[in-house]
Amino acid sequence: GGGVLWLEIIQRKIQMNLRLSTIPLTLFALVGVSGATVWLAKSPVGAHIKRSQELSQRVAQALLAAFATAVFNDSGVIAALLLLAPVLFTVVESALCATSESTSEPSESASP
Repeated sequence: GGGVLWLEIIQRKIQMNLRLSTIPLTLFALVGVSGATVWLAKSPVGAHIKRSQELSQRVAQALLAAFATAVFNDSGVIAALLLLAPVLFTVVESALCATSESTSEPSESASP
C-alpha cells in the first residue's frame, strides 16, 4: 500500500544522505559548518546576530531551507550545505565588520 511506498522513499533518502555524508569533502564541509555554527552561537558574534533582526531572519530562513532540502531531496545534505555556506560567510563578515568598527572607534576616556 501507500504506507510501504512512503517507508521505501524515506529509507532511500536516508541511505543516500548517509552515503553522501561519508564522502571526505562532504564530511569536511559538515564538520566545518557545524563547528562554525557552534562557534558563532557561543561567541560575541551570536549576540551580534541577535541584535540584527535582518541577519537573524536570514539565518532562520537558511536553516529552514536547509532542513527542507535535507528532508525532501535525495542529496539533501549537499543542498543544505550549499544553502548554508553563503549565509555563514555573510554572518562572519558582518560580525568581523562590527568587531572592527567597535575596536576602531576612539574611546571617550582616551581623549584629552
